[in-house]
Amino acid sequence: MGSCCSCCGGEGGESEVAPKSIDEREHMSPIEHRKIRDVLWLIIFLCAIGGSAYVSRQAVREGDLDVLRFGISSQSTLCSHGTEKSYDKLVFCFNGTSKLDTFRVCAPSCPKTEKDLINLYKVKSSEFVNNSGIADAAWKANDYELVRKLCVSPSISVLNRCLLDTTVTNSTALGLLFSGSKDPADSSLASSAQMFMNAYHDIQVTWYVILACGLGGGIILAFIFLQFLRCLATPIVWLSLLLFFAGLVVVDYLLAGKAGIASGIGVHAPTGEGSGHFGTPKVEEQYQQYYKILFWIFIGISVAFVLVVMFMFHRIQLSIALIHEAADVIRAMPQLILTPFIPVLLVGGVFMYGIFIAAFLASCGTIENGQLVWDRTLRRLMIYHVFFCLWVFYFLSGLHSVVMAGAVAAYYWIRDKHTLQSPVSHSIFRSVRYHVGSVAFGSLVLATVKLLRWYLMHMSKRLKRLSGNNQIIKVVLCCFHVCMWCFEKFIKFLTKNAYIMIAVDGHSFCKAAEQGWSLVMSNLLRMTALHMVTSYVLFMAKIGVGFICAVGTTVWIEKVLVFDSTSDTVSSPFAPSICTFILGYFVAYLFFEVVEFTIDTTMLCFCLDDMRNSSTGNYYASVRLLKFMAHAPKMSHDDHPH
Repeated sequence: MGSCCSCCGGEGGESEVAPKSIDEREHMSPIEHRKIRDVLWLIIFLCAIGGSAYVSRQAVREGDLDVLRFGISSQSTLCSHGTEKSYDKLVFCFNGTSKLDTFRVCAPSCPKTEKDLINLYKVKSSEFVNNSGIADAAWKANDYELVRKLCVSPSISVLNRCLLDTTVTNSTALGLLFSGSKDPADSSLASSAQMFMNAYHDIQVTWYVILACGLGGGIILAFIFLQFLRCLATPIVWLSLLLFFAGLVVVDYLLAGKAGIASGIGVHAPTGEGSGHFGTPKVEEQYQQYYKILFWIFIGISVAFVLVVMFMFHRIQLSIALIHEAADVIRAMPQLILTPFIPVLLVGGVFMYGIFIAAFLASCGTIENGQLVWDRTLRRLMIYHVFFCLWVFYFLSGLHSVVMAGAVAAYYWIRDKHTLQSPVSHSIFRSVRYHVGSVAFGSLVLATVKLLRWYLMHMSKRLKRLSGNNQIIKVVLCCFHVCMWCFEKFIKFLTKNAYIMIAVDGHSFCKAAEQGWSLVMSNLLRMTALHMVTSYVLFMAKIGVGFICAVGTTVWIEKVLVFDSTSDTVSSPFAPSICTFILGYFVAYLFFEVVEFTIDTTMLCFCLDDMRNSSTGNYYASVRLLKFMAHAPKMSHDDHPH
């Protein structure tokens, strides 16, 4: 083996260095002396940007956003244009034959009252008759009853489409659509639609509560959990594993009662012999056999869980040490916590760009029979546009991963942590200067796999429609979807480790992917224990943050807004609480994604350190991690972390 400097990417040509004690190890780091890699893929990425610029130019030249902005009536006229110059709103009415099929009429404004609807009919009566198949006399009968029933008011303009105004509509307004119907499905649909509208209104009224609890509360709770993780990682991990085992025991206990293995256990069912009281359940023998099978399956899972924990006890201890180490890294570099927000903003910009150009592409074509017929050439360009946006999304995500991995690696591969200066800034510089091409290649692979999966899913749906109720085809397609999902997850896992190794050693993407995969396979049990522990703990943390934020929203609405006479009424805190949970979970996801990525990077650095320096014992690992090395040097009591 060459010198430790050479192996770790430092200056070569030195004689082999003898093993040194912990205090004698000098500064060496594999993040130095690197070259620009994968230039070809960077050039291809720049060409793709040029291609997207061409697509955008063609879309803007050929498209007409007014088609999407104002809409097309069923008479094949574009609202706010030509003969419809003063009619810029699109009103939807049911056609009378099927309540879920509508026709569209351009109107000067969205109807606020039934009188507005009647006036619209008087002006557009021919369109009502031609598009619905209902005679003029039927429309006018009983003081324009069909007009009032099939075209709902009051309505509000949303993108120049007249939709039901939920701010003034009470619980019976939507029933006009279904009045006179004896079909229970109509009543159910009306109730469901009204619930949705009430939920939409509640979210509008409580948007500031959602932001305060979801965004503000999520950030505060995530920071608090990070502090708990740093100080109490050991009890948190073991308590989580204990709670999981306790859940398995409870399930075993209940299944034992249901299976008749133990008497007096389980939820009892009625005897079914006309007595009308509850007694010992008489479970059918077939169901009892099912419960027995489930009981023994869960017994096996419980035993396997205990054996796995016992077998991997040392590796679980390593996982806990890595969690402590990751918390120390984030404490030393708090800027890491903020790094995800910049890519999120950039991805938001890419998303807006994608929607904007896609809208132009979607508006290209000619109006025929009340519909927009797409231009086929520009329709194909839509595929390229979606692919490019996916590529840029994965590129930004990958560049962020390399930046984070570079900063964490700089922390790991240095002897004196106090001498580390601006690791995040230096990592950004290295990533942009040397590794943009590698990130472009990795993101291209991910975008290709994602688009391929979408296409194959689309083709499988077409095949499913053509095959009818063929159960064999359904099973095959189900297996196919699972395989594609697993393949995509594998590629993402491979790419993630490649990005880490790019940041550590500066290799090209393919070499880094090979190196990362080799490290994972040679430390498979360590990796398994790490992902088992961190995934479970961090997932529960994300759920906990979202849940507490949602509870805060519920309390705020029920205890504050209810007694605030100046605020609009809220029908239920359910919808705002769900939105708050989602927002809080997303904020926690961004925070804990940094924690998880820091743990993964530290783990790969640890494995690389163990592989390269096991013969010398000249490790870079901290005192906390040294005892888990294959040939750990002996440490005095004072060397152990407190």
